[in-house]
Amino acid sequence: MFAGVWRVLRCLLLVATVAVPWHLPEARVVNAQSATSCILYGAQSSGPGALSRPLLELDPSTGAVVRAIGETGFGLTALAFNPRTGELFGTTGQAGADNFDRLLIRINRSTGAGTVVGPIGLGSGGIADLAFREDGTLFGWSESTDDLITINTTTGAGTIVGNAGISTRGSGLAFSSTGTLFLAGNNANGPLRTVNPATGLTTVGPTLTGAPFPTQPINALTIDANGTLFGVNAVISLGGAGGPASLITINPANGQVSNRGTAISRLDAIEFACPLPLADFDAHEDEDDEDKKETEEQRQQRERTNRGGRADVSTEGNVLAVEEAPALQSLLVTIGVTRNERLVVQVPCVPKADVLACPDIKVGDYLEADGYQNGVGDENDYFVAVDDVEVWRHGKKVK
Repeated sequence: MFAGVWRVLRCLLLVATVAVPWHLPEARVVNAQSATSCILYGAQSSGPGALSRPLLELDPSTGAVVRAIGETGFGLTALAFNPRTGELFGTTGQAGADNFDRLLIRINRSTGAGTVVGPIGLGSGGIADLAFREDGTLFGWSESTDDLITINTTTGAGTIVGNAGISTRGSGLAFSSTGTLFLAGNNANGPLRTVNPATGLTTVGPTLTGAPFPTQPINALTIDANGTLFGVNAVISLGGAGGPASLITINPANGQVSNRGTAISRLDAIEFACPLPLADFDAHEDEDDEDKKETEEQRQQRERTNRGGRADVSTEGNVLAVEEAPALQSLLVTIGVTRNERLVVQVPCVPKADVLACPDIKVGDYLEADGYQNGVGDENDYFVAVDDVEVWRHGKKVK
């Protein structure tokens, strides 16, 4: 593959990035987005008669539901996005009258479907919220013991970090980009605390003021790409049915709460999922340095493509996200073409019986593909791989 042909697509990338078909209802593509955009996910707790429990996309400015992505199969009390792998996890509420196990589940961001990882243990009080540290360690707040815990993302097992020595309710939890772990565990008129991830001990911060439901809990916390601390302030009604909820923001410096808007009832979990950081593009080296030179043929292809043609070109980059698109019988693979440029590559799958056999492509791989730019300027614009798709993992070719 020709590394130098990165330049072939640079003039197209702005169009390709903005016009990615994230809104395709058939494919439900979530990760195909601009480099600066994040998606705010939400989920509801069970509650009586809660038959529909989808993964939701919320509007961060109003709290309104943008779309229901798909059924999770569980009432959820927490969501967490792994910043290293792009995976979305959740914790379940009580599964039934005779089943008090709280489960860790992995959620498909395209379909919303939840898959059980395993029981968390630690009692029946539930996991109030989850938060991933930058290194990929998953933390949670256990309402059974009112303590900080870590959770094994392979088995689901929870481990208490230490005795916090406090009593909590609601207990939204979130890491800042600088590693500060916030806890809102004493309703919306109590203190905003910080938690030591090594010991589980908390430090009292400013008192929260201005919340729409000050005597009710803050069920969840999350932080967007700009460092704004978001939360859910929800009314807990008798019988656990759940009352109104509001999406809020919190100023960590003074505890001031601002109401973004009324959210769906029983909203118990929110989480921002932002584009993964680009990997080191120097990790993959071409076998032949001469390939880095743009040939006259490639230059002509680039000029034709820039005019909206379907000239055959090549692209390559680190895999940042992978989403299934059944309607297209393809994978939509987001790659980083340079440190600041991204592209969505449509990689075909092979239909077999009632399922699609798709290539083994994972986040962190290096992808090389020949193909063409589909419909430059069209709303469904992406790079279509046609032949010679190569995937490298840990320096070894896997496809």
